[in-house]
Amino acid sequence: MNENKISLGTVQNTINLLAKRTNDNVSYKTLTAYLKNNYESLVKDQIIFEDNNPLIAEINNTKTSLDTLLSPLNNQKKEDSSLIPSNKNIFAIKQLNQIKIELHDHDCIEIDYIVKGQATLIFENKQVLLKEGMVCFISPTSKHDIEIGNDDFVINIFVRNKVLQGILNNQEEEFDLISKFVYNILFSKDLTTNYLLFEAKENQTLLNCVKNIISESYSTSDKYSSKVTLSWLNIFICSLLRNFHNFSLYAPLDDLQQHAYQILSYIEKNYTTVSLSSLAAHFHYNSSYLSNFIKENIGLSFSQIITNIRMENAKIYLTTTNLSIADIAGGLGYGSVDHFSRTFKKFNNITPSKYRKKILSMS
Repeated sequence: MNENKISLGTVQNTINLLAKRTNDNVSYKTLTAYLKNNYESLVKDQIIFEDNNPLIAEINNTKTSLDTLLSPLNNQKKEDSSLIPSNKNIFAIKQLNQIKIELHDHDCIEIDYIVKGQATLIFENKQVLLKEGMVCFISPTSKHDIEIGNDDFVINIFVRNKVLQGILNNQEEEFDLISKFVYNILFSKDLTTNYLLFEAKENQTLLNCVKNIISESYSTSDKYSSKVTLSWLNIFICSLLRNFHNFSLYAPLDDLQQHAYQILSYIEKNYTTVSLSSLAAHFHYNSSYLSNFIKENIGLSFSQIITNIRMENAKIYLTTTNLSIADIAGGLGYGSVDHFSRTFKKFNNITPSKYRKKILSMS
């Protein structure tokens, strides 16, 4: 039932028309009034949009009701609930070209994906060029703006903080050191404003996720919509973190955060042999200082990080190789099989051999 719905491309064409009349960018107030007064004729006369980029064409042809469309446009306030419909936890919009935007902040996480062209992130007192394919995470309470040209195509995804926190901080099922680092950057206890910038060129997975998040944002809501959107966002985040592990991250971190990332990367590469003293020597730190530094930036002690990484890799070895328990223990850096087995059982409430049998019996 799309008879009374308007496509996002039609909305953009409307803005282009208004901007041409005044030779200036259009305010949300002007756009809202025009849409309300001319909605029926705009819907009646709208066309099917084409583009060389299938994703752009599909998004431009995505239709929505006037209420859904105007909800985030009319509520450029700080509270995340004003940007995200009350029945959703995630909401994506096409950033409208030639719209007047001022520096603003809000309580929710904002994820900006540069689908085509480029954009300028105005962040606090900085200006950062965002190139095609980049993804920018903006932490809550950060004053920012995204400036785009007439031919640029940018998607804004607003996510309630509890949702992204749940994705990044899922420690019950797995330990991901990089996820925990990103979590601490975006949700730091002192509410430090920050942003993380990922380069993800030619990533079809991200494009598919964005397409489906947009579709769920504007489709008729049902009891499955929120769960489906969350699944697509989860895949989107995991794809980015995979790139993070491959060191394709461009992060505007302060010096301490840069050091923290370098230390974490070194730990992940050398977890089977690294000790706190050897790590401190490598980075020219005092061992006591480094121990406190890791705890403050990650929320875990050095030994906890090492153990968590070993346990995750132990599960991989147990379920994907035929290595003996002794070989796995040695490969993970344990001095004895007993030490490894006791630690594994403490973490997983099951011995390594029983865990292997259980998982393999399910496959």
